[in-house]
Amino acid sequence: MNLPALKSQPSFAGVEKVYAIQAGRELRITVDQNTINDEQSRALAKQIARRIQTEIRYSGRIKVPIIRETRIIAYARYLRGTAC
Repeated sequence: MNLPALKSQPSFAGVEKVYAIQAGRELRITVDQNTINDEQSRALAKQIARRIQTEIRYSGRIKVPIIRETRIIAYARYLRGTAC
């Protein structure tokens, strides 16, 4: 297995997207915040790091950050005839 293979078909539950960045030195993983909680995120990062250690040949180290976020967007509209 190599990083592109792990990136192309994530085999871990709750993983939405995987990005290999910084010449493969970082494997940034976005998870579904409704499926994975904080404790599971920690366990997932360790599990993926262990899998990389056992299945991929590389020099140095590979960083595995798990991103679990909530985005909330609100819009303010200008209404004609209202005082500012």
